[in-house]
Amino acid sequence: MFAKIQFANLVCFPGGNFWLYGVDHSAVSNGISIGNLIFPLVAKCQTSLFSEVKSVNQKFAMCDLLLNVWYVEIFVLVWFFLVFLMVASIVGLTYRFVLFRDVHFRALKLHYSFNLVAKPKCIVIAKNTSFGAWLVIHQVGKNVSIEIFDAIITKLHDKITNREAPANAAVGDTQA
Repeated sequence: MFAKIQFANLVCFPGGNFWLYGVDHSAVSNGISIGNLIFPLVAKCQTSLFSEVKSVNQKFAMCDLLLNVWYVEIFVLVWFFLVFLMVASIVGLTYRFVLFRDVHFRALKLHYSFNLVAKPKCIVIAKNTSFGAWLVIHQVGKNVSIEIFDAIITKLHDKITNREAPANAAVGDTQA
């Protein structure tokens, strides 16, 4: 998204005015908005009139550029759309980053995505698996029925807790 705005900033707008175009559009100084500076509404035109004696009369006039009125509004709309997409992208990336880093958030996501799965089981699975394994478990949950997924989670939970229990018992036996 950043690259798209930078591209519009460099190609479409001289002096890099696109970054603040939507904000500056509403601010009018001396009766001139930023949209009128980039897309002028009036320009000096040169017209050539040919007479019967094959002479050319050139006249200068002020021409209205009505299409530039639409350009101003279209670029304001594009600016707000790109800002919305940038905010949505930042929120999405933040969500993915938190999901990647926080084990408890992964457990909550697993529990609330599949309501029949018990929360303590989700916490144990999220704490004892890597992010990649958790992601595979989550994708499996999306593609099988909830009853089958609950059975898979229960077996996985039992396997993880049984793996931890003998190790703890063996440590306890050696200390006694």
